[in-house]
Amino acid sequence: MRKKLPLFSVVLLCCLLFPLNAQAYGYTYHPPAITVILLHSSAGAEMEVTLVPRVGEPISAKLEKERRAWENCYRLYRYAVVDKDAWYGNTVDFKDAVITVTDNGESYSFPVPYEQLKQYDFNDYLLIDLKAGTIRAGLPASRRWAITFMHLALYLLVEGIVLYLFQIRSRRNWTVFFVSTVLTKGIVCFAMNYCINVDPRINVVFAFATCFLIAIDMSIYLIFMEEEKNKIGKYAVTANIIAAQIIFEAAKYLPM
Repeated sequence: MRKKLPLFSVVLLCCLLFPLNAQAYGYTYHPPAITVILLHSSAGAEMEVTLVPRVGEPISAKLEKERRAWENCYRLYRYAVVDKDAWYGNTVDFKDAVITVTDNGESYSFPVPYEQLKQYDFNDYLLIDLKAGTIRAGLPASRRWAITFMHLALYLLVEGIVLYLFQIRSRRNWTVFFVSTVLTKGIVCFAMNYCINVDPRINVVFAFATCFLIAIDMSIYLIFMEEEKNKIGKYAVTANIIAAQIIFEAAKYLPM
């Protein structure tokens, strides 16, 4: 039975790596220039940004919308501006830029807080609260922690269901599972806030991180769980693969 475990692991890892690599290399464009989260708006709200080049007339570009649970997320990609002969000529960034939101027939304008951006021309977050009429660069720590706990709760749920189905049900084993998952997956969930929604190529990194987590979980479970080693090994592989797939897909639709 023990000889079957490596083969079992390879098959499941292939199931994980193939779709993630296929998706990752299917997107070869650059990461979003900027990602905007819009709070307290309707699902139909639209957004565009007006950029002011160093030479020439202002440029307007529409941001691509994603509906995430109960809120909207918008992204400006470089290709929305490249065809206007601006970005790669280094003639424009977000200095003096203005974001315009149209919602329920009303129009709202928000100057981009240029000095607050981490990088003035790409890869940053903005948070707009339409109800309060405010805009800020970056995400508040409270939001990052809330989303971290949301992802962690999903990890615990999925891997807990798999643990139950494997009939590993003693109190000691559940305690080991809970403590181990909170510690290891908590770090992963926190890191996801900074990378998984920014660059599609992060899929590959996420896949290899899952392989690393399998090794960690297997080591911890083999040491502390009171169960047959072969069963523990299969559980560690299966739970991590299933959870990684579900978490990764859910991250596309949950708030970020």
